[in-house]
Amino acid sequence: MGSVRAVQGERDPSQEAEKRRPSGLGTVTVVFLLALPLLLLFFLFGDRAVASIAADYPVWQRFKVQSSGNASSSRRAERCAHDRLLGGLLSPDFDAATCLSRYEASRRWKPSPFPVSPYLVRKLRQYEANHRRCGPGTANYRDAMAQLMSGRNADRAECKYVVWLPLQGLGNRMLSVVSTFLYALLAGRVLLVHEPPEMEGLFCEPFPGTSWVLPPEFPYTDGFSADSKESYVNMLENNIVRYDGSGDAGALPAYVYFHLEQISLRLQNHTFCEEDHRVLGRFNWMVLRSDSYFAVALFLMPVYRGELDRMFPAKASVFHHLGRYLLHPGNRAWGIVVTVFQPSHDQDQHTEALAHNERALAEIFLLSYSDRLVTTGFSTFGYAAHSLAGLRPWLLLLPDRATMRAEVACVRSASVEPCLHSPPSLVCRAEQDLDPVAHVPFLRPCEDVYFGLKLI
Repeated sequence: MGSVRAVQGERDPSQEAEKRRPSGLGTVTVVFLLALPLLLLFFLFGDRAVASIAADYPVWQRFKVQSSGNASSSRRAERCAHDRLLGGLLSPDFDAATCLSRYEASRRWKPSPFPVSPYLVRKLRQYEANHRRCGPGTANYRDAMAQLMSGRNADRAECKYVVWLPLQGLGNRMLSVVSTFLYALLAGRVLLVHEPPEMEGLFCEPFPGTSWVLPPEFPYTDGFSADSKESYVNMLENNIVRYDGSGDAGALPAYVYFHLEQISLRLQNHTFCEEDHRVLGRFNWMVLRSDSYFAVALFLMPVYRGELDRMFPAKASVFHHLGRYLLHPGNRAWGIVVTVFQPSHDQDQHTEALAHNERALAEIFLLSYSDRLVTTGFSTFGYAAHSLAGLRPWLLLLPDRATMRAEVACVRSASVEPCLHSPPSLVCRAEQDLDPVAHVPFLRPCEDVYFGLKLI
């Protein structure tokens, strides 16, 4: 999981001196003592405490409190209200009580260093409409499930799906589900998330008027590995699918399994070449299992480059924007960020336990509200925290195994993006293996993993 440290800003001595001036000391002390309970409640419980207190106040007292603000506080409130949608990333079509974190988080994050592309906002609204049309409970979904259970692919289908299966710890899962959602945006698929018991209710539903949770009757969620016969690579090797696109799409298997686990710290071959994605696009159902931030590898594919450039003019904003859009802690986990400073001292990772995952998620979000971060290298937990925050962290480098020492103690990350620990091979049929850093100007090796790749 890795360790992360938050560093708070320092106070200005001149401000402290200003506070010690004796003018009106008695009045200030009385007012402060009267307001102290309200301030404590607001600090601990945020908007919910204010709403609860306001409900119990007599009308004239509420009016007095509301009318006592000045013009500058009104302007600050207007800015907060505008930013609750994170520059247009979030849809306003939600009942805030069902997911307190969705709109409250914007009050705690620092302003984003990356403007949101209007094209990305448009793509998100289009995706939401498609998910409502194709998601669980719709006629289109029932038709797609019937086709899946028939054992054959369909020639033509109203909707295409990618089913995400979790793997490894919470940080890995957050990185991989954001990557899978980006792939769904690019490939025109609907994302469905398998929630095992340790993830139930961990995140809120991100799409209005529908669900991203894979219904329990879906039959293919267990037993997958790189060796599975349904794996795309094995289908290719066994001539079940071919690059030339010959054959009837209806003769293909009912689904394809896409395996993107870190195997020997390298993603499988035949996964990020354009001809492979043309073949994969013929399947209506894809089951995907990954523990990696493979969003980086999507930028290596010319077929997606134009869309990615329009959605993310700042290449280092991918997880920052999509993570803030997609990953909202459920109310139980959120109730832990607003009540304590450090929700866990678990030390060891217990991915199989829901309560542990709730505490870990609360800690990731708490850290994402920091002014500065120092994190250990190779930590997907730390990646998620600093990327949500939009901060370039200081990375504590891992020691050499032989000497148990690092050449330097820490380095500053070049961007807020997570690292892809296992870059894919770029051997696409007859082409030579290429160094992506030499050919793609916005890619660099990771500071904490010399063989990794990151967007800058």
